[in-house]
Amino acid sequence: MKGYFDVIVVDAPCSGSGLFRRDEEAIDEWSENNVMLCSQRQQRILADALPALKEGGVLIYSTCSYSQKEDEDIADWLTDEFAMTNIPLNVKEEWNITEVLTASGNRGYRFWPHLVKGEGFFLLPLN
Repeated sequence: MKGYFDVIVVDAPCSGSGLFRRDEEAIDEWSENNVMLCSQRQQRILADALPALKEGGVLIYSTCSYSQKEDEDIADWLTDEFAMTNIPLNVKEEWNITEVLTASGNRGYRFWPHLVKGEGFFLLPLN
């Protein structure tokens, strides 16, 4: 299905730190080793999915993690390894979404559970 999809959404399996408030088991399962394993798994999933994205298509990458290894580092890996371009969003201040910059200048978005309704997560749009 090479170059078939206009949009691909990857809600990647992650270490789950964004679920700590809701799920005590997520706290027990979290470890630095699990973060590293999740980051590697996320890279494999993305590398497998990206060939199906049309040229100029949009990738939405998301995790329920606050880990830099699973979020900002993945953003930089995607732009470095796959020549993807970050899509900055126009986020209104009253939405309480936190824009974060990666080491390479990509913009990602954190949804902190104490600032927005729902659990915490990270969002990254690219094309």
